[in-house]
Amino acid sequence: IFKWDGTDWTVYDHEIAIPALDKLCDIDMVSPTFGIALGMNNAGEKWNGNFWTAINPTFLARHNAVDFLSESDGWSVGWIYQESNILHWVDTTWERETCPVDSELMDIFMLDSSHGWIVGAEGVILRFGN
Repeated sequence: IFKWDGTDWTVYDHEIAIPALDKLCDIDMVSPTFGIALGMNNAGEKWNGNFWTAINPTFLARHNAVDFLSESDGWSVGWIYQESNILHWVDTTWERETCPVDSELMDIFMLDSSHGWIVGAEGVILRFGN
């Protein structure tokens, strides 16, 4: 994980070594003191403003993308056991959401807690909210 300070990139060490197959795929920073990075085989890390610590999302999955609105409201999309995977972070836990398609989900963008978009394989575009 690297951090840009306005002039240079700085390398940050991880709390634990992430195995080569468990690469991180996406990162979202809500503030200078809170961020989440997720990836393959349930790899996950949380930033507290000083260092990264390992987290384990509840559902073993490949997390292709993450989008957090606040420290208590975030989303992850990807693929789990040959099924689409949408996870919602509520306060301190992940909840699995129902997905209307069976394609690998690649990215998510939430405008707010009631409106968002997901894109995926095979041209999938999903809209959340009105």
